[in-house]
This record gives sequence, structure tokens and C-alpha cells, in this order.
Amino acid sequence: MNTKSRKVIINIIVIAVFAVTFILTTYPFFKGYLPYGHDLKIHLRRIAGLAEGISDGAFPVKMQQHWWNNYGYPISVMYGDVFLYIPAVLYLAGIPLWKSYVAYIALVNVATIVISYICFYKISGKKILSVIIMFLYMMSTWRLIDVLTRQAVGEYSAYMFLPLITLGLYKIFVNDKADDEKKFLSRSNLFIALCLITGFTGLVQTHLLSLMMSAFFTVIICILGIVALLRNKARKLILLIGTALFTVVLNFGTLIPMMDYMMNVPMQITSEEASSIQSYGIEIDNLTVDIDNTNLLMGMQEKGVPVNEEMPQTVGMALIITIVILMAGLFAGIAGRKFRFDRIYSGIVAFILTVLSMYMATCYFPYDYIQENIPFLYGIIGKVQYPVRYLEIATVSICVGLAIVFGADAIKYPKPDKSINNKEIVSKRMFAIDCAVYTVMFILCILSASEGVRYMNRYLAEQEWQVNVVDVSELGIYNEDRLYILEGTDMERVEYSNVLPEDESISVGNYGFEGDEFLAELSAADANAEGTTTVTVPVFAYKGYVAWSDGAKFDIQTGDNNKIAVIIPKNFTGTLSVKFVKPWYWVLSEIISALSIIVVIVCAVRLLVTSKVRSE
Repeated sequence: MNTKSRKVIINIIVIAVFAVTFILTTYPFFKGYLPYGHDLKIHLRRIAGLAEGISDGAFPVKMQQHWWNNYGYPISVMYGDVFLYIPAVLYLAGIPLWKSYVAYIALVNVATIVISYICFYKISGKKILSVIIMFLYMMSTWRLIDVLTRQAVGEYSAYMFLPLITLGLYKIFVNDKADDEKKFLSRSNLFIALCLITGFTGLVQTHLLSLMMSAFFTVIICILGIVALLRNKARKLILLIGTALFTVVLNFGTLIPMMDYMMNVPMQITSEEASSIQSYGIEIDNLTVDIDNTNLLMGMQEKGVPVNEEMPQTVGMALIITIVILMAGLFAGIAGRKFRFDRIYSGIVAFILTVLSMYMATCYFPYDYIQENIPFLYGIIGKVQYPVRYLEIATVSICVGLAIVFGADAIKYPKPDKSINNKEIVSKRMFAIDCAVYTVMFILCILSASEGVRYMNRYLAEQEWQVNVVDVSELGIYNEDRLYILEGTDMERVEYSNVLPEDESISVGNYGFEGDEFLAELSAADANAEGTTTVTVPVFAYKGYVAWSDGAKFDIQTGDNNKIAVIIPKNFTGTLSVKFVKPWYWVLSEIISALSIIVVIVCAVRLLVTSKVRSE
């Protein structure tokens, strides 16, 4: 078989695995309805809220005004929403809400398949190996649970960007001879920066908890690879710091409003004391449990609950066995001294991260001790709510470890002597090893597919709640998400939306919303009355609201049940307007983000052009 035919066959295999992976990870949502998941209602409301905000003329949307019976909810201040604009636009175009969400899941699966494959290929240099690892990554039991049982939009969307971060970090610490080490702004450094900026920005815009976990493990990687960071006048360290700073600037439009609210708005999430998460860690039995011996409809339980009464909390047996294969590859490389040092060391780092992240997912990790004695560290690693979320890091660490250890450049060939071509012999041995590895990995793919399909089919059979919400009105006024409600609010009272003047001499006419602006017609009985009074309107008193009438602004304060109380003259007659208006520094932060995105696009185009010129 000639080289050209071999390449064609390999490409066909890659495309076929792409298609199979997409079908296996998406088919539960092509049943004519949405199977209910833990966070489904919240994310449907988020999508609808973005669509409502766009219809009202707001972009980017920050305050989703029509949550909670139009009282308003700052969920778009506290979450990155960039990618949810896709289903929001589809919903605006007339596609039912639930189908818009299905389209988003399908797009995320496609993007994760493509991005993870490219990243694993950039690390391993082997297409077949990369597509196998991609399949294992996509079929990770914990990822499937995020998509189906939990429907944790942010968490499963984060899987798109984790491989980009690992690729960027890998390129920093592995000495590629093609790199131009003499130029700080070389093609290789630009590629590294784009990977890290895109990866971390993706996490900012999808799942902040994944961002915190990734940042923590990035620091660990830097500590383990400090020698590589400091070589060549610490150029790689400067690159890493510069990339981090630029990523922060690029995301000012999201981070500045979020930090503003976290520091200045008394919400439930900021008023709650830090609670221990150790009792919610999983046990060893959870990691190796058979899917059929779990309760798929249950949530995450505290320590002591039998595994058959909990939802699955594992990466799956296929990836557990893969850890053993990774260990075997590392041992063979160390014992035989045939591996490139930088790659074998990178493989060891990936293995360390795998073990550490899985340990941090368990109830055995000393979260309580750290909370009591190292509160700063706990503020980073203990904010994940459930330790099992660290299985996300374990999944990507296992897969990257495989790509490193069994990659094309892992072997360090000995120099051929006069009597025999040692390189040819080593190549034949490596071919035999590759065949053995691929055979084992193929079996693991079958096991992974079997686990995943059994889980999804069983969940579809047992989950009787089928969701096919066409319009946002079907969701009702209440929602499970209350983290960003103002502290001390009685949420049972949001069903009432009256305008309440403090002074009984002021009468109320028509009132309600026009778009995202609340209007109320008020009339004073005494046109000569002096002094001021308040009128309470059915809108939560979040930072950013303004009140006016005929160009004259009125002061506002927090009134009964955290509603806005507008201070007006006692002789006021006219139409009172109340609306959320972004502070000037929020707008400035959005402009800075937009300019930063342009810089990233220009750099990406430059990298593509120079790559094309070199290839020609």
C-alpha cells in the first residue's frame, strides 16, 4: 500500500469515528423531546432570557429582566453567556425553545469532537491514536452524565476548551526543535498564546468553576516544570504571564460586571458562609462502580450513601483501565530509557495530575483541614460545590497522557552503527508496539461505547419527565436558581407585582413593562404638596437601575422585600420610568474586550498565513 492510499484510508477512518462519536453522544436528544436533567429548566430560562433581552434592544444582555415575574435577575452578569446566544437566536427565529437547546448540544458535541481531536493530534502526531483518544474523551462517563443526567451546560461546554489549554501548556514544556527559540514572538509562541487565550476565555464564557480548577492545576504544572519555564532567559514564563494578563483583559466585559456585583451587591451567594464539601466527596466504590448498579435519577449524595442509591460518579471503567495502560507506557519508557526526556516527564506530569484530580474528587482529600488551616487555598479548590467535578480534570489528564506517552515523537532513536540500521529495527518494534496498543485501545473503545450506551438507554427508559417547552411562558415564574437573589428576599411574594405609593394621595394608573422598561402612570391629588415620598415598583433593587420622568432623574433606594423604591415629589403627576442601565465602566470593559478580540483574530490570521506560506 502506497503512502497516498494509506493517508486516504486513515482519513476515512477518522471521519467515520467522528460520525460514530457524534451519533453516540447526541442520539438521546433526537427522540422528539428533552429528557429532564437537573439543571435543564435553569438553562432553558437563560436561553429565553437572552432572546428576550435581544428583543428588548439590549446587547450584550446583562440583566435578564423577565425572570421572576419581571422582577429581574442578573444571571447574565454572573455567568458568561456568549455561546448561549446561538440557541437564543434560533429561538428568536421561531424554533421551539427545546429544539434550540438540542441544536446547542449538537453543536457543542461537534466542536468538542473536532477541537479535542486536533489537540490530541498536535500532541501525539498520530491520527489513529488521536481519534481513539478523542472517542474515549467524548465517551467519558462523567462527561455523558454532565450532558444527560445533570444537563450542566457550562460544565459540558467546558470540555471543548480543556484540550486547548493542555495543548498550549504541553507546547510550553516540550522542547520542539522546530521552535524559533530566539524570537519571543515566534510562530510557536504565538500558537501557544492563542491556544491558552482561547482555552481560558472559553472557560470564562462557559463555566467559572472549570476555570478555577484549570487555573489551580496550571499552577501545579508550572511548579513541576519550573526548569523549562526559566530556560532561555525565562521567555516561556514571560509568555505564560503575558498570556494570562491578556486573557483577563480580553474578558473584561464579563469579569468587571461580575466582580462589581460580587463586591457591591448583597446576594445570597456572597452572604453564605463557606461550607465544607468533604462529605460530598465520592468513595473508591464510586470510581469503579458498574453503571447498572447505580440510581440514575438521584443527585449527588453525602458520604455514607450506598453506591446503588447514588447517580454514577465515575469517568468509567474504560478510562480507569486506561490509567493502567498509561502507567505501563511510562514504566516501559523509564526502564528502557528510550523515550525523549521532555515527553516522558510530561507524561509523568499528566499521570500526577490524573491521580491528584481523582484523589480530590473523593471524600478522602483533606478539604476540612485545608478549610480550617489554609483558607486561601480552600477558597480556590473548595468552591466547586461537589468534589466529583474534579473528574473533569481527570478525564482530560488521562487522555493527554496517552497522547504524550504513545505519540509519534516519544521514542528517542539510537544512532545507527556500521553493521545494522538500528532505527529501522526500532521502527519495526514500534510498529509491533503500536499494533498491540491500538488493539488494546480498540477494546477500550468498545467497552467505553458499551458503558455509555447502556447508561444513556437506561436513563431514557427510567426518566419519565419529558420536556418539550416551545415558549418561555411554559416555564412559569419560578425557578430553581436563587444564588443571585438579593439577600433577605421572600421569593414567595414575587407573584405579586403591584405599584405601591407610600403616600395614599398618589393614585396609580396603568403600569407594566414595555420591553425592558417599567412604566407607571402616577397622579398626585394635591398639585401643591411639598416634600418627597416613595413609590415601590415590582422590580428588584439591583445595582444599575435608574428612574426618571420627562428627563428628570429620581433617586432610588431599596424598599420592601428588596424592591426598588423611587423617591418622587409628593406633587408628582406623570409617567415614571424604571430601567436597568449598564454603568459606564461596564460599557468601557465591553469595548476593551471587543478590541482584544480583534487583536486575537489578527494574530490567528497571521499564524494561518505564515503557516500556509511555509507549507508552500
